Amino acid sequence: MIVVAPGANMEVTIEQIKDLKDVIMNSDVILLQLEIPIETVSYILDLVSKKEKPLSILNPAPARILDKDIIEKADIVTPNRNELEVITGIKIETLEDVKKASRELISYGVKGVIVTLGKDGAFVVWDGEYKHVPLINLSILLTLYSLDDIVE
Repeated sequence: MIVVAPGANMEVTIEQIKDLKDVIMNSDVILLQLEIPIETVSYILDLVSKKEKPLSILNPAPARILDKDIIEKADIVTPNRNELEVITGIKIETLEDVKKASRELISYGVKGVIVTLGKDGAFVVWDGEYKHVPLINLSILLTLYSLDDIVE
């Protein structure tokens, strides 16, 4: 079970984002999660959608049902298995299911999909290509960041 305690994140307002519009529009990449109000996520995606820069990445965590009109504004969507299932309504049990659900997200208008699969690696969809990328086995020697600093 994943427990979410959003705290101050749920206090991020559209007005605050309006004050940061220049910073956002001069960024190379915008990474959004669903830990801020959905209205704020939608507003930011409206700002940057269909622009060459910044690239918008939507990590749909924590999992929730999303309207297609929000998803379609993102350049890249990065769900895990559970989030992919919740968003598309497609039961995820196999890599073929992941491919089918990823194809559904592409049909919404996003440019790319990266599905994180934990120990099974990732599934990437970009430019019409579908590819499973297996996990690379690494030995971790030292960690310097919290899990919040890493996109799953």
